[in-house]
Amino acid sequence: STRNLDPPRSRERNSPFSIKKQIQFPFIEGLLVSIDMAVNIGSNPCLMDLTSDWEEGEADSKQDKEIKSIDCDTVSVTEEKNEAQQALQNAKTQAEQAIDAAQSNADVENVKNEEIAKIEAITPSKDYKNNAIAELENVANQRKHDLTQDPDMTKEEYDYAIDSVDRMLGQESANVYQAGNKQSVDDNKNDGINTINQVQAFVTTKANARNEITQDRK
Repeated sequence: STRNLDPPRSRERNSPFSIKKQIQFPFIEGLLVSIDMAVNIGSNPCLMDLTSDWEEGEADSKQDKEIKSIDCDTVSVTEEKNEAQQALQNAKTQAEQAIDAAQSNADVENVKNEEIAKIEAITPSKDYKNNAIAELENVANQRKHDLTQDPDMTKEEYDYAIDSVDRMLGQESANVYQAGNKQSVDDNKNDGINTINQVQAFVTTKANARNEITQDRK
């Protein structure tokens, strides 16, 4: 199974160009979307465009808003975005044809609302990264199981092994998230699998205690 992938939060704290902002702006028939983001000034045209629209109160067409939303999606890979963009173009063509065929003002209004709803429903799939993250989670769970089978393991050693795997999972998941296309996702996922499987447990406390007792008895 897959789970929704939320973007990792930036840990950049000291950059003079980074500011923390809470922005709310109207999007698709009054829906308010809250964005909690670290904005690197001038480096993210997607976020700059969205804030500009909000601040200046500009109203783009429904299709333009959906195109911008797709372009700025950070979870979908390029191939998924391209499929959604093509679906938008097809929906626009169908909408124009439906409006042309309408006979009365009421028909035009009804068709318009129906086609707008179809356009707004088009979103890029997020499956590729979500599936890759799910694979990493499965590998991490198996690694945790393998590392914690030693009967000599103390609670602290157990906790350290689990934490080590979780930290690697977090780092490798972030790498997958940053990937732009399917090939990059696959490469980062495979690197992550190798990295997670290299995590080791350190089970030494009881053995050291036994050695100390043995040495004392000599």
